[in-house]
Amino acid sequence: NKAASANAEMKDFSAEIAQFAKDDVKVKIMTKIPVSGWSFDDSGRCLVENDDPTAFGAGAIRFEVRTNVEDFDYYKDDFENYKDIEDRVIGGITFKGRTYKHIGYNWIQYVAQIDDGRALSIGLTKLECVPGTMPDIILNNMTFQ
Repeated sequence: NKAASANAEMKDFSAEIAQFAKDDVKVKIMTKIPVSGWSFDDSGRCLVENDDPTAFGAGAIRFEVRTNVEDFDYYKDDFENYKDIEDRVIGGITFKGRTYKHIGYNWIQYVAQIDDGRALSIGLTKLECVPGTMPDIILNNMTFQ
């Protein structure tokens, strides 16, 4: 709901996302999220559209760090209905956009090379990212270190 999103009370949010099995390779993600209605799931490395981060079936924005953008294409052949979508600038960085169905869920995924040794994936599942909605607002406020 765009009206509710526009009027939502927001708070600062940050999380460090480490590459799997490489705790020294991290991206710090900073943004604003609603004071209520969203939470962070450390184990899943995702912002969840629910006050309970473990809620089954809730929409989520999932973060993953790898060395290179190409590393996110490991399962690309398993993706159903793969389609490139419009690039999106997030935190001053141009992310390549794509949609697909994987493990039964429809995904919107944005991937970008942050620097020489870090690439970031921002994947949205069970969420629409229409301008003015909360996922759009969260992505628009996002910055990285």
